[in-house]
Amino acid sequence: MRKTKYFLSLIFVLSSTILQSQHFITIDSLITLQSKQKGIVLAKTLNELSWEYTNKNDSLAINYAQKARKIGDSLGYSLELATSYIRLGTIYLDTNKFETAEYYLLKALELEKKEKHLSGIARAKAQLGKLNKKLRNYDSAIQLYEESLLIRKQENKKSKVASLYNNIAQLYKDKNDPINALKYYHKSIDLRDSIQDKKGLIKSYKNIGAFYNDLKKYKRALIELEKGKKISIELQDSIQLSSILLNMGTSYNYLNKLDSALVYFNKGLVLKEKLGIKKLEVVYHNLGSIKEKKNDLDNAIFFYEKSIAIAKQNKNKIQLIDTYLNLGKTYKKKQQYNKALVYYDKALALAETHKKEHRILGIILGKAKVYEQLGDYQKAHLYNERSIILSNELEKQAKANEEIIQKFKDQQIRAQNRSKIIEIEKEKLEVENQKKTTQLISLIIVSILTAILFFILFRYYKQRKQNQIAIQNEKIKQVEIEELLKNQELKSIHAMIDGQEKERKRIAQDLHDRLGSMLAVVKIHYKAIEENLEQMKVESKVQYEKASILLDEACVAVREISHDMVSGVLTKFGLIPALNELKQNIESTGALEIELIDYGFDDRIHNELEITIYRIIQELIGNTLKHANAKEMSIQLLKKETTINITVIDDGNGFDTCNIKSFSGMGIKGIQSRVESLQGSIFFDSGKGNGTTITIDIPINHQIYTI
Repeated sequence: MRKTKYFLSLIFVLSSTILQSQHFITIDSLITLQSKQKGIVLAKTLNELSWEYTNKNDSLAINYAQKARKIGDSLGYSLELATSYIRLGTIYLDTNKFETAEYYLLKALELEKKEKHLSGIARAKAQLGKLNKKLRNYDSAIQLYEESLLIRKQENKKSKVASLYNNIAQLYKDKNDPINALKYYHKSIDLRDSIQDKKGLIKSYKNIGAFYNDLKKYKRALIELEKGKKISIELQDSIQLSSILLNMGTSYNYLNKLDSALVYFNKGLVLKEKLGIKKLEVVYHNLGSIKEKKNDLDNAIFFYEKSIAIAKQNKNKIQLIDTYLNLGKTYKKKQQYNKALVYYDKALALAETHKKEHRILGIILGKAKVYEQLGDYQKAHLYNERSIILSNELEKQAKANEEIIQKFKDQQIRAQNRSKIIEIEKEKLEVENQKKTTQLISLIIVSILTAILFFILFRYYKQRKQNQIAIQNEKIKQVEIEELLKNQELKSIHAMIDGQEKERKRIAQDLHDRLGSMLAVVKIHYKAIEENLEQMKVESKVQYEKASILLDEACVAVREISHDMVSGVLTKFGLIPALNELKQNIESTGALEIELIDYGFDDRIHNELEITIYRIIQELIGNTLKHANAKEMSIQLLKKETTINITVIDDGNGFDTCNIKSFSGMGIKGIQSRVESLQGSIFFDSGKGNGTTITIDIPINHQIYTI
């Protein structure tokens, strides 16, 4: 697992290094060009340099844009002057200097309108929309984005249209309007998918995943985030991947799968640190949250304070709300109630400013409990009453959101049904027209109809043949899979027999070389005593003692050989090596790619338990190969102090988990039976078209065999 993580990290770092070197090549070439240019051409190059330095060196970016502005203004070239204003407005917007940003963006829009330059108008309105979003003027921001969207549609710039859909969705999310947010997220995804804009798809899947996390639909969030993760790995987009990993960690955190959450947070943190990304406040906040849930309160405080320092530096007030709230909870757990109140008050002030009702509810509930502990029951009662009122309001809002989301799903289903009805009506109309046409010319084209009939029959026969061949191929594939699993089992058995045979030979040799010779010497000593029974004085006593010592040594040798026998068998055969061999054999066929991750198997478990777990995983792989049509599978084994957790995930067809009891095959029933025999539990999470996740927890006997 570690090697895979470091390998992926190395790839992303190398790819980002290559991109960075290309960026410097671009800047160097532009700097060389501008020294040889004049007039409008020089202004264009200066604007390009400003763009290249944006978010990397703001002072240089402003300097180049101002130079381009002066040239454009002096020559009266409005379009390049407008570009300079856009560059300046964007830089000041990214650095949160809103008044200056608005001044330059409005100047740009004025010039673009004067020149009737549609693309420039759309660009300026989009940036003004971004400005209004940051100022939380959501209605104005939506209107500006919609106006920009109309122009981009006229220009047929689908990539920019998809990007605007995504921005509008984010605005509706901030406005607590989930139905419109979902509508625009899906518009963005559908359009980006149709034009194969994979980089854009990563952002859309990341944003809709975060949206489902906000709605507390954590399993649905993981489905969308997994899609974004897959594409970001394919494109080696480590920046987006780092954000997706952190969002997945958040999902697992709220699902209370803390170990999985910790894995994803650490992966995201490693990537962000290697990429030099400084906005790490969310990462440290989440790490603190896990430490708090595990009651490691001092480390939780350490991570929360680190998050606060970075959030203040980045002026991320929204993140500060959550971190102050959690820090208050942590100090409450430590029974440091006055400190808890300080952080609750800080969180409450920011939450009320930014109208974050869910956060406000958590804060006032926390304050009520603190005042109860301090014995100030009057204040505790006031905050409890306020929490009840707010909780009722939020519950109503949550129900409304659920209804809205369901309504959106129903609308999608109705739209699909309408399209099907239109298609059916169209087909009916075509059939009627064809029938009329056939009636009109039936006498003339009898021979043609006969030929068509013959062609249809021939095609039917051919199609039937192809179906039969396909069924036969499927049967052959099933036989091959079963044969592969049987061969793997035979290999394991042969390996075990060979190992046992070698062990027997070694034991025989040890008995012959070590114990045999020793017992022979003992026999000689006793013979000497027997021949000198009459003279059993001092010498005979010495011989007797030597014989006794040799017998003791023989007993020690027997124990050593016995120990070597046990430790040798345990060393040669183990669960993880056996699973690795199974993985290699399956992957060598090209039928399935398997990721095997194990943690905590430094010590061996009981041999019978290892064999049963091996059979369970072997059966799960067999089921996936036979039924799922999956391309990738992940097997994760985590050994804790008292349990073994097995998680198996595939990207196959999935199935309806409600129908498990009605399955006629022995596969799943056999797996359930094996798990029950180990007093374990098994959980299936699947749906048609969404792949399958199987989670198994098995208790471990307290006796562990250490090799």
